[in-house]
Amino acid sequence: IDVDFPMILPPEGGRDWSQGSGLGVDVGAAWARGPWAAAAVVQNLLNRFEWDLNELTYRAGRIIFDEDFSDVDVGTSTAAGAPESVRAKVRDLSFKPVLTLGGAYDALENLTVTAEVRQRMGDGLDTGPKSHIGLGMEYRPNPSVPLRAGFAAITDGFQLGGGLGLVLGPVNVGFAALYRTGDVGDGLAGTFGLSFGGG
Repeated sequence: IDVDFPMILPPEGGRDWSQGSGLGVDVGAAWARGPWAAAAVVQNLLNRFEWDLNELTYRAGRIIFDEDFSDVDVGTSTAAGAPESVRAKVRDLSFKPVLTLGGAYDALENLTVTAEVRQRMGDGLDTGPKSHIGLGMEYRPNPSVPLRAGFAAITDGFQLGGGLGLVLGPVNVGFAALYRTGDVGDGLAGTFGLSFGGG
């Protein structure tokens, strides 16, 4: 039996994963004309996030058993001393570029429809779906109560959401719920938002 499970952990097996830092740059552009609007965004176009391997702990995690010999290696050292194959996997855990294209159309005076395509270029620290193609709408039966709904095909699944807002002068309140399936798991989520603006 030969079991090999190398591990990289926060210092002393803790939960503090703050041993990484860097600078990221997002770039976007927006356009609007008449009832049409569109936008394009590249998140993490430049990203210099890096883990400080000297501040992380490495455990070899190797156990060997046979009828004549046994060996257990679970000793700890800094991650900077880990094998290159392990250090390469840690270095790859960064924030990858994400391309987003979106558009909106005011189909009626009180109805706006939207579309969005989003794609992440590679796997890294992001935990959301890798791809997203969605349609949405906002219907305003009353200027103070916008109703919202949307559907999206995402990596290995879909998501369906809806909500409503309350516009009370300069105060905007929003409520929403989401059901999602896919590679990030199945489940329900809810949100509440509060913002202030002119009006």
